[in-house]
Order: sequence, then structure tokens, then C-alpha cells
Amino acid sequence: MQPLDTTIPDPALIVLMGAAGSGKSTWAGTWPRTQVLELDQFRVTISADRTSLAMPPTFSS
Repeated sequence: MQPLDTTIPDPALIVLMGAAGSGKSTWAGTWPRTQVLELDQFRVTISADRTSLAMPPTFSS
């Protein structure tokens, strides 16, 4: 068995998906802040509530 090639091309978009507590945020925390997009930050930008999963009125149909 050969070692797994973990080289990430540049540019790349890496999507972390997994169960709660599986280490997604821990792994993302090893990357420079300028390289990580956080859904929570986008929620704050559009709704001022990082925990809200509701769509803002401007995006509702």
C-alpha cells in the first residue's frame, strides 16, 4: 500500500462536512484565518445572529 498523497492544489476549495464534534473546526483552525471562510461569519453579516438558520427577508421568496 502506498502513502496517501495529501497535496492540496492551489487554488482549492475545501468543504468540511461531518458530524458534530468530529474535528472540522479543529482542523480548520490549523489554517491561516485569511484562508478560512466561516458560515457563521456570513450569518452575522446578513442577519446579525450567528446562530440563526432562518433566511433574511431579502432572500425569502
